[in-house]
Amino acid sequence: KLRAEYQRHLGVVPAALMLGTMRLGRANEASGAARQELLADAERIFLSVRQEAEGKPAYHLGLGQVFHRLGKIEAGERELTGLLAAEDYTVHLQVSEVYRELGLMPRAREICEAVFAKAPQPARDHAASKLALLATGLKDKESWLSKVATTSPAHEAQLAELRGHLRLSEGK
Repeated sequence: KLRAEYQRHLGVVPAALMLGTMRLGRANEASGAARQELLADAERIFLSVRQEAEGKPAYHLGLGQVFHRLGKIEAGERELTGLLAAEDYTVHLQVSEVYRELGLMPRAREICEAVFAKAPQPARDHAASKLALLATGLKDKESWLSKVATTSPAHEAQLAELRGHLRLSEGK
């Protein structure tokens, strides 16, 4: 009977993760007291499902970002770096995205470069594309975009446009 009751409430965990993530997104767009209130609410929501959500990457990604934004840097780092221990390169790229959203570009770049160096395809291509977005200049961006092995017409057009801008900047 208790197991049936427990299983009946398992749908709460994904809903709570989604709600916490939505609060976090709204907090990113807010400022002042409203931002702090939304962040505190997101933290409360994530922590309320800690036991059931433990081990789910979405939980640790959200909680790590909440902790960082609340100034609880050490706790945030524990959540995010814990996800890097596993060899799931998709999750590594998600961690990189969280760091990018936090404005920690060097850390985001470091993680993407590690994925690019170690991961098989298609994670390697995703890492190169993310590194192009994190590029420090046009040449850096071109370098990363040209390392994408599986291209599409949209990718080729983006690379051609970028090369055109580079040539223009050189006066050609």
